[in-house]
Amino acid sequence: AGQTGNRVIYGARKVQVNTWTDTYWSFLEEEIGINGSVYAQSFLLTQPSVLTGIRLKFERVDDDGEVKLLLCEIAPTGEPLFDRVIANTEVTADKISKGWVTFPFTPKYLEPKRYAWVTVTTGNHSIRTVTGAQYAEGTLFWSTDQAWFQGSPEEDFCFQIVTAQFKTTRTQVIFDSLSLPVGMTEI
Repeated sequence: AGQTGNRVIYGARKVQVNTWTDTYWSFLEEEIGINGSVYAQSFLLTQPSVLTGIRLKFERVDDDGEVKLLLCEIAPTGEPLFDRVIANTEVTADKISKGWVTFPFTPKYLEPKRYAWVTVTTGNHSIRTVTGAQYAEGTLFWSTDQAWFQGSPEEDFCFQIVTAQFKTTRTQVIFDSLSLPVGMTEI
């Protein structure tokens, strides 16, 4: 469009904007041992979520025996996989009471698919169940040897999934102009 001194002025007909999204996650692997009564419940997560906890409804509690809760991936046949644990947490016996008990997790991003939670305890605790296949998106399981699970098509555990709620679904990073002496003035 013109020239002034050392500068050339251009008339722009088109403005091009580039955007990108880069999501990354780091994984920390650890080995944990389990010992005690093992029960599980599979469930379907229908939308991407950041899990912050799972609530279980206890019907009977014991004075002794913490409850360890594992969040696992499931096999194609539907049972939990002990070698594919996503997260684990533990609640001590003194923090367990009749009614809803929250098992908090460090926030974990979960894709929509089927998962299972698994409880392990040496205490004489009991989680409330519902019968008559009222929850069609999962199965109650128990394990006698911590390697093989037996499913029950007629009953399910009472539970709630706790996920994070966000005020915004998008994050923008705005870059200001970069000024260098005798050099570049914009990026």
